Parts: sequence; C-alpha cells; structure tokens
Amino acid sequence: MVHKRAEDISELFQRELGMPPTDDPEEMCAAARKQLRGEFLSAEMGISGCNFAIAETGTICIITNEGNGRMATSMPRTYVAVMGIEKVVPRVEDALLLWQAVTRSGTGQEVTVYFSMSSGPRRPGHPDGPEEMHVVLVDSGRSRIIERGYADALMCLRCGACLNFCPVYREIGGHSYGDTAYSGPIGAVVTPLLSDDPTAVKELPFASSLCGICRDVCPVKIDLPRLLLDLRHDLTQLGASPRYERTAIRAYTKAAEKPTRYTRIAKLVNWLSRLLPRSAEGDLTRLPPPLNAWTKARVFPRPASRSFRTLWNTTARDGSKGSHDG
Repeated sequence: MVHKRAEDISELFQRELGMPPTDDPEEMCAAARKQLRGEFLSAEMGISGCNFAIAETGTICIITNEGNGRMATSMPRTYVAVMGIEKVVPRVEDALLLWQAVTRSGTGQEVTVYFSMSSGPRRPGHPDGPEEMHVVLVDSGRSRIIERGYADALMCLRCGACLNFCPVYREIGGHSYGDTAYSGPIGAVVTPLLSDDPTAVKELPFASSLCGICRDVCPVKIDLPRLLLDLRHDLTQLGASPRYERTAIRAYTKAAEKPTRYTRIAKLVNWLSRLLPRSAEGDLTRLPPPLNAWTKARVFPRPASRSFRTLWNTTARDGSKGSHDG
C-alpha cells in the first residue's frame, strides 16, 4: 500500500475493520496486526511467492522486512509456494549472494530483516511448520522468452532499482503501466514477452528514453536498452504500429533528409500552430486528428518562437562580431 496516503488507509480501516478515525501509523499498524494474526492462526493453507529456490537442498527462500511471509509459510497446515522457473539457483551460497544484491539495490540495506527458508513439511518432533508443503513451478511464457533470445530478462531479481532511477517511471508512476504485473523498464520488456499477444501492449517498449541508467544500476547488469530496442524491432516487424504512425515517420524522415526542406516545414508548422486553440499560458489545447489523441488528456507545449537553428546562427553571428570588434 505504498501508493496510498495515510488518510486513504484510515478510511479503509474504518470501513472494513470498524476502526476509530486516526492518521497515526502506529495505531493503524496495530489494528492491521490484530486482524491479520487471527487470519493466520485460523488459515488452513498459506500461499507465497518465492525469491530463490535452491536446487542443492530443495529449499524455498523468501525475503521480507515485515515477517508476514514466515507466518504464511509456517502456521497453516498446508504451505504452497508458487515460483517462476527462473528462480532456481544451484547452491546455498548463490542464494545468499543474490539476497545481498537484491537488498542493497532495492532498499539500501545490508540484508533484509527476514530471510525465511523452507525445505519441506514439519518433521516428527518439530514443534512448528506445515504438515504439507507443495511447490508450483510456473512457466507461463518463460520458456518462450528463452527461445526468442531474451533470456537475460529472466535474470531479474525484482529489486526495483531500475524503477527507482528510470526518469520515465519517476515522472509517470506505476499506474500508468495499466494492469500489467511488472512496470518500469523491466516491465516494458517482460510484459510483452509474457503476453500471448505482444501487440496488445505494444506501447510499453517505446516508453523509454534509452538513457541507460536502468542498465547501470541493475545488480545483475541486464542490458535493458538493448532488449527494448530488440523488442521495438520485433513489434515493427509484426506490423504493430498503426499505418498513420508509419506514414508520419516516413514523412519526417523525408523532411529531415534536407536541412533546407526541414527548415521550411518547421516554419510552416509553427505558423499553422498559431491558428489552433491555446491555453492562457500559450500551450496548445486541441490538435487536429489524429494528433488530438494527445490533447484529450493533456496540453501540448507551445512551439518555440524561434528555432534552435535561428538561435544558433544569431549567437554565432553576434559572437563573430564581438570577436572582430575586439
């Protein structure tokens, strides 16, 4: 609930738990703890994800800072772990190394508060633990990712470092990625690859400036910019881009081939933009179709009164005069 305000959480607790109005985090945590403890104690089955699965010992590892994960894995009679097939690591040492990497990259801690390891059901004489333990291995398109040459994307530890540093994600937030399970730079790669119809989420690989900061901060050095470019190429080959977009790109390419042609078209566009509706600040509030899809939800920044080329030439000319006069 990190995207919720304290007031929103308070309203939820008042409605669902009958809690008196308060914005005190400690009081709300105590109320949630009281409610959840009863649920854990009476649950017949606990279900969790999995951060790492150690092939050497058959151990399921979960890393948390709250401790609820341990309650789900040890208190109910039956424990079910659901894990992607890419979560398997060879040895205990590998899991411990990755535990440190994901923690430092995700939260800046040395290690998380809890590192829960489950290697099977409760044995005779043990005081606690589940009576049954089941592990569900999920493929759900992961083998297809490997076959298509995108195996590097499955190295992701889900630390969130790329989200923390991505300028696009920081500007638009996670909700802008829709109902996808993964957002940010890694989500822009993984979501289309896991989808049965990648064209349904074709915008995601293009929601990046390719600045490369995601690759630099990734603890396992996934080359996300390269994967995004490869995905863009694949989607283009599938014809995912609408015809008007392809036509616009070709027209821009033709215009940009000749500096003189580009300058004349830019002046024409600037002049035509003066005929369109503007806000009090001068921004364009309504563009003609098909560009009006942009202005349905936001304004379009007003064009500059003078182009960069004009400013450059003016600066160069004034500078030349000043040096000559000197």
